[in-house]
Amino acid sequence: MDFDYNKKYGEYIVPHLKEFWNKYRNIYLDSGYPNGVFLPHVYENYAQSPLKVFYIGQDVPYWINAEEMGRRFDDGMYSRYIETNNSVMNPVKQKIAWGNNNGAFWTMVVKLHLLIHTEKWFDLTKIPTNTYSVIQSLGYGNVNSLMSIRTLQNYYGLEEINTDLYWKLRNAVTQFEHLKTIIDIYEPDVIVIFCRDLNEAQEAVLFNGLEEKIHWSFSPELEEYIVTGEIFGSYKRSKLIWCPNPNYFRYLGTNMREMAELIVNNID
Repeated sequence: MDFDYNKKYGEYIVPHLKEFWNKYRNIYLDSGYPNGVFLPHVYENYAQSPLKVFYIGQDVPYWINAEEMGRRFDDGMYSRYIETNNSVMNPVKQKIAWGNNNGAFWTMVVKLHLLIHTEKWFDLTKIPTNTYSVIQSLGYGNVNSLMSIRTLQNYYGLEEINTDLYWKLRNAVTQFEHLKTIIDIYEPDVIVIFCRDLNEAQEAVLFNGLEEKIHWSFSPELEEYIVTGEIFGSYKRSKLIWCPNPNYFRYLGTNMREMAELIVNNID
């Protein structure tokens, strides 16, 4: 029987969710923030993947409704919320439905993941069914458990948002954004972060507890495109690859395929 990484994460995170909800319930529901907390997770074939790869984006504009999360948490159904969180996104179904027009992040993630595991570059409107199991072996996280203020404004506007309460929540959910938790729970061999425009405070949250355990490897001619390193969690060494968001590739004079090949070449 394959090890259930999501179950392990759930057992770890439920006490933290309970503590968070007990303290911030009213602030959350009064803030006007529309979505529930995003939690990192992996898909069904991750455990048996010969190379476990975790992809981290910036944030997600559409997630579980905040009221639904509130009902689940009020009823003590934290594990049920985690199960729903883990099933909102299905990479295979989205690729079948939207092909190459599914946004830069997920297009890049699926194409890169297939390149890593099959050594082939696919048109996502023509991916063979025998690759579906490969796509379902990836891990997914975000730098932000709640939308950034910029994403929130772009997708929802701020008219219904109490920004003071929003910032209290943003500071409270940083405990769910630590890379060390992903490494210790999900044990990825490779972590690819598609978000380079982080401020100092965001970097401090992301790398919390890992500052002395990261060994960066800088290549001056490639630093604008990719920074690599090794991270040592409590039990696991992971390869770290840090890139700009795929939306910015064209401004760097490159494209998805070139970046994907560069990433693959930097995976030891």
